Amino acid sequence: MTAFNESFVRDRIERLREDYGEFPVEDDVVDVPPAAFPEYVANARDGYVGSAYAWTVRRPEQAGEPSESYSGGEETRERALLILPRGDSAWGVPGGGREGEEDFEQTAAREVREEAGVACSVTEPWLAVHARWRSEDAADDRVSHTLHVFFDATYEGDTISVQRGEVNGAAWFAERPRRLDEYAARRADAFF
Repeated sequence: MTAFNESFVRDRIERLREDYGEFPVEDDVVDVPPAAFPEYVANARDGYVGSAYAWTVRRPEQAGEPSESYSGGEETRERALLILPRGDSAWGVPGGGREGEEDFEQTAAREVREEAGVACSVTEPWLAVHARWRSEDAADDRVSHTLHVFFDATYEGDTISVQRGEVNGAAWFAERPRRLDEYAARRADAFF
């Protein structure tokens, strides 16, 4: 079997556990149609090894000062930052692909900044997914390994400004939205 990025993924999981302690790591095997699989192999050869996401929380005292015309109440609850990706109708956790020599924490913070315009500090992982991408063609023994890490993060500043090329919206939520993607729903279960 030819495995792409397997040792990288295993090394990063070990490093994250050394730095943060235990957290769930799920295995996911994805069978890809043979016609599409060469793209996955090419991405692996080009250095794509995964992505990182940050569930960013803003405390009540971090909310901006109300304007003179504001007639609502005082901010009293923590809020989580979620994005609405282009072409999707479910809110999700901001994040995306690792670039260059970034560690996964740097990726998560950069992606939150790029997608939502907000600065955050990563605190700890709450989930990692070790994905194995393989062809549905049994004669093709190649497997591409990727790692997708989901972190908790704290809000550090700035106001929402979405990256229009990728995101239709971003918002702070004090209550669980109706439509959440799989990973946002899983983290929301413990937050809201």
